[in-house]
Amino acid sequence: MVTGAGSSARRVKQPARSHPAPQAAGAAGSLDPSFGQGGKVTTDFNGNRDQAFDVAFQPDGKIVAVGSAIVNAAQQSDFALARYNSDGSLDTAFGSGGKVTTDFGGDDDAVSVAIQSDGKIVAVGGTCRNSALGCTIMTGSGYDYAIARYNTNGTLDGGFGSGGQVITDFNGGLDFASSVVIQHDGKIVVGGTSCADSSMFCVFTGGVQFSLARYNTDGSLDSSFGSGGKVFTPVPQFGYLKTLALQTDGKIVAVGLAHPNGDADYAVARYNVDGTLDSSFGNQGIVTTDFNSTPGNPSVDTAYGVAIQTDGKIVASGASETLTENFFNLSMARYNTDGTLDSSFGNGGRVLTSISGKDDQGASIALQSDGKILVGGIAGGFVMINGDEAFIVDDNTVGGSDFALARYNTDGSLDTTFGDQGMVTTDFFGFDDGARFAIQPDGLVVGAGFARHQESSVPDLMRQPRKKGRFAMAILASALDTEADADFALARYETAVQPDFSLSPSQPTVTASRGTKITVTIDVNRIAGLTGKITVTPPGPPATGIKIPQTPVTTKGAQVSFTIKVKGAAPAGSYPLTFTGSDKSGQSHSTTLTLVVQ
Repeated sequence: MVTGAGSSARRVKQPARSHPAPQAAGAAGSLDPSFGQGGKVTTDFNGNRDQAFDVAFQPDGKIVAVGSAIVNAAQQSDFALARYNSDGSLDTAFGSGGKVTTDFGGDDDAVSVAIQSDGKIVAVGGTCRNSALGCTIMTGSGYDYAIARYNTNGTLDGGFGSGGQVITDFNGGLDFASSVVIQHDGKIVVGGTSCADSSMFCVFTGGVQFSLARYNTDGSLDSSFGSGGKVFTPVPQFGYLKTLALQTDGKIVAVGLAHPNGDADYAVARYNVDGTLDSSFGNQGIVTTDFNSTPGNPSVDTAYGVAIQTDGKIVASGASETLTENFFNLSMARYNTDGTLDSSFGNGGRVLTSISGKDDQGASIALQSDGKILVGGIAGGFVMINGDEAFIVDDNTVGGSDFALARYNTDGSLDTTFGDQGMVTTDFFGFDDGARFAIQPDGLVVGAGFARHQESSVPDLMRQPRKKGRFAMAILASALDTEADADFALARYETAVQPDFSLSPSQPTVTASRGTKITVTIDVNRIAGLTGKITVTPPGPPATGIKIPQTPVTTKGAQVSFTIKVKGAAPAGSYPLTFTGSDKSGQSHSTTLTLVVQ
């Protein structure tokens, strides 16, 4: 699978690491013994290379993992999905024995998944079916966005695109989707990386940039978004989009990397709901962040994960090169709502963590209900530099690479109550790559990636020293080795999350005409078995002529509603309304919706 270009690889020799001590069952960071075998599950599709890259949860507790599987003698891959029961066993009601593969007509890889409110599953990635020469080091331009939607039983949804599949090209060149999110209205937003033109060499000459597409529920492009449903965003010099997140106001946050000074830095872009860049964020909608560069000595930083806090702050995770130790650390940055770094977080808004003593990467980020931050990815191995983008692969040494998970307090310090001083690593077969981690509704965290039964058969290519001007096609975490016998790998961890709740508006934006009434609904989301009453207090009137009931509403249920009167004399405009909830223990949380008066 192509994800970038202008690549070289560097292997850094480091002392062998010691694994954190095993945690007692039930302790925060310990493997969940009720899941699979001692907290771990592996799944084989066809006896070849199977790789999971993302995971999502159904409302009934079932777990969906997506990735790719080698399916034929030509070593072509297809979309691959597996669904698991809550105990880690394959769900035989899904596909064939719990597994599904989908062919788009070429090399196909799914790297992100989202589940709609109706239970249908949306998987996105790339397909190389439109390249007559195939997608190789010289013909990466053959890739297009690939999206598939599945019914709850694993069959393709015939009401979506063409037989359940959609392929999208931007500019005739390389296009690869890397993230998908579902809006409240059911529209599907997909983000990835696209070439500026159709040249097969554009990935080598800096022509790759952020791209987004939005689809209606039937799979057609949404013409109200960008240009005909598509957005192409040049970031400084060139860059790669890795992950998307949706704010409660509908704005879209994308993270990845850019090259503002010739070296790779975190890149964060924020878009309005219509696909235009949000000029109130950073520099006309874009922020770049460097961690360790010094004059004449640049370092590489790449963001892979993003999450939005309840206060609107944005947390990104990834990998950053250290100049003194000469390897990569797991890294994080937190941004205020205007894109400035949050000085109350870590060191001036940045955090660096060494987990293995070798190369570590924070591929995903998730927020617990108590505000603590979980970052999951890979510990150990070495880093492929893909267009100065960091992707970690095992280094073929004893121990290989492992799943990595770290938990942080809200100020960016490691949470020493989790795992071994805030960190956990998990080994399967010795050569393991953790792609994405996500938190279940009950607070447990699941990591999905892949585990290989033997070391790579192509180490010599990977171990070449890094030289400027020497290029190799960028491949996602171990994908160079098509012969490797790798399996989907999942692990589930205890997090010891205390019972809690959160609030969210059923609709983040509501519109009312003057002289009418409108009912707004606040969802009460109960976490980790929280029971009892929640009291929701409404805000005061935001303007003359707008009347909001001032009596708090108490519920044992999942929603509360308030009827707002908008008088004819009320001034037109947009008004943020913040509702605050509390329970008997004193826990308090707020949520904000926007009232638009016309």
